[in-house]
Amino acid sequence: MEKKKGITIIAGNETYENLATFKTIDELNKTVRTYKEKFTDQLNKTQLAVLNKLHNYSSKFFGVSFRTKKHIAEDLNISRRTVIRVCLHLESLGIIKQLEMKRKSDMKQTSNAIIIQPIIVEEQVVTQAPIKKVEKCHTNKTTTKTLKQNIQDIHIRKEDVTPSFQSDSDFIDYHIPQSMRMKLQHAFDAKVINESFKNAKNIAKKAAEKCSLLA
Repeated sequence: MEKKKGITIIAGNETYENLATFKTIDELNKTVRTYKEKFTDQLNKTQLAVLNKLHNYSSKFFGVSFRTKKHIAEDLNISRRTVIRVCLHLESLGIIKQLEMKRKSDMKQTSNAIIIQPIIVEEQVVTQAPIKKVEKCHTNKTTTKTLKQNIQDIHIRKEDVTPSFQSDSDFIDYHIPQSMRMKLQHAFDAKVINESFKNAKNIAKKAAEKCSLLA
């Protein structure tokens, strides 16, 4: 079992002034009113009455009262034990804080200092959302220079394709004997030579068929 720590705070006006938690009576009134609204569903009629009494006795040293629990109980016509339980409840909610005090004259324990706590507004740390990296589109820009180059490339490709068509028109059927091709290509174009050769083949074929029938 832990040994109870000795009381070190000496009761007195200077101590109460140092323990004061508010600069003005308006700040004290506003804080108590806020506590009543905040804990409206956790404070019953008796607990509110005790809080009001502590509030009233904290007007000299803003936020600090040192009236005994016995006298508070007598003021409200309730038992001292009830006042003790109420003070413990108010302390658990963070509304008050109790400090044990001792008299300067004989260094013996006296009534506790009951301090109404200011409302601490928690600072909300706003974390900036990570900035998403915007993926750049790597599509090549079409400039006047590249456009001209593309047009030139198209013209070049067309020129490359054109001779192929021309070579087709100059083509002489490979079935024609080479000696005949060499002689005829100087006098006639490929189309005439190919058609003539084709007609000659047809005539020869028909003549052969006719001869076979007569045999």
